[in-house]
Amino acid sequence: MCACAGDDGWWASAVLDDGAGEQLAQCLGWPLKERFARAEGRVKAREEIDTKLSDWTRERSAEEVTEILQAVGVSAM
Repeated sequence: MCACAGDDGWWASAVLDDGAGEQLAQCLGWPLKERFARAEGRVKAREEIDTKLSDWTRERSAEEVTEILQAVGVSAM
């Protein structure tokens, strides 16, 4: 879970496959690094990913984050 802009705003997501991982990276404007392309790499980079996601979500409301990510096929709520 990541904090979002506003009072008591939170966001949660599950990247269930490599395609969703790619969509998430593109949506956040991250270069698709090879280590993020597969689940194993994302697990190893979890702290880095969590930090970047938190930075990104703090600038947006929970509703905006959900809308942006769902529009590209990333499970978010």
